[in-house]
Amino acid sequence: CCIPVVVPLYSKRGGFGFNLWLQDDGSIEVGEMSSWDATASSTPFTAWFGEDVPIARTGAAFPESMSFMLADDPDIGGEEVLFDFLPWEVVFRSAGWALPAAGSIKYSAEEEEYVDVKNSDNPAGLKLKYVAKMGSFKGSFNMYGVSSSGKLGKHKANVSGVMVGRKGYGTATVKGVGSWAVIVE
Repeated sequence: CCIPVVVPLYSKRGGFGFNLWLQDDGSIEVGEMSSWDATASSTPFTAWFGEDVPIARTGAAFPESMSFMLADDPDIGGEEVLFDFLPWEVVFRSAGWALPAAGSIKYSAEEEEYVDVKNSDNPAGLKLKYVAKMGSFKGSFNMYGVSSSGKLGKHKANVSGVMVGRKGYGTATVKGVGSWAVIVE
């Protein structure tokens, strides 16, 4: 039996879908993950979660460690994005979704650039919480950009998504700026 599932992450801003297969042997499989369309301000975009999603069993135990990844280069409008401080691959323990300590971004006159003075594995200050009952996750992180005048801008990105087997799909949204796909695996 095949049950199509649609997950609306945001009202009127899209979501994503997949097929839930109930097998004769009692197993449940998820497959054929779709990309999703959404609207950021007045500019439509498509977030793609990468290659076709392999079938993943639901209820799979998480590995000992997992990682959070921003799936695309963000544009925070009018500011130069500080890409070194984005959560490209933040590794964390799956037990309790324990993340490394947050970094602290400051300008170094000696190096003549912005640096993470704490030299953290989590400079964006990523926070995540897993809700097992719903199979969802949510959290936030900071995006940093520099204006043309050299002023540091800090933008809070809210994260929400769902786990499909051992892999999570979701979005990071900065209010009034845009949204980007995120992956947890």
